[in-house]
Amino acid sequence: MTIDLTGASPGDVLMLLVHGDTGLDNDPGEFGALPVVIDG
Repeated sequence: MTIDLTGASPGDVLMLLVHGDTGLDNDPGEFGALPVVIDG
């Protein structure tokens, strides 16, 4: 996978959200949030 960040400026903070497979019954599965600061 490739993410195009050409529109981002130095100092911008982006949040990458990832979601994995579901678990058992009502388990929503895996989830992660990764903050990214654009360096310039």
